[in-house]
Amino acid sequence: MVEHAFEHADAERHARYPGADDEVQQARRRATVRRELRDRRDALAAAIATRLPDWSVRIPGGGLVLWCDLGAPVSSALVVAGERHGLRLAAGPRFGLDGAFERRLRLPFTYSIDILDDAVDRLAAAYRSVAEGPAAQSRPTV
Repeated sequence: MVEHAFEHADAERHARYPGADDEVQQARRRATVRRELRDRRDALAAAIATRLPDWSVRIPGGGLVLWCDLGAPVSSALVVAGERHGLRLAAGPRFGLDGAFERRLRLPFTYSIDILDDAVDRLAAAYRSVAEGPAAQSRPTV
């Protein structure tokens, strides 16, 4: 008898609010995606704080990227060095005019935490090569 009442209530709800279950499913999926993105954003920010402590990162209230302040106008050089370390990055000036944002780098946090962690290791190595200058790249291998 109780089971029948629930079936009737479900049928009535579907008649009044078609697609209500779809909306609930979509809301749950959006909440899951937001939580995953927040976790990835926080993991990326923590990895940067640990491995690139001279950089500053402001945690955004939304979006899919972190903007990093590199502390020096080296964004374009870092992008070139990043390619040698297997990274494809977009230099800050790409998002501004007349050399604006040369001290900034835009990093997406849409990848898995494992990929982001590896990317920060590569990014730190690329940044060291830029910070050490051309002399570091021309040293003989011992």
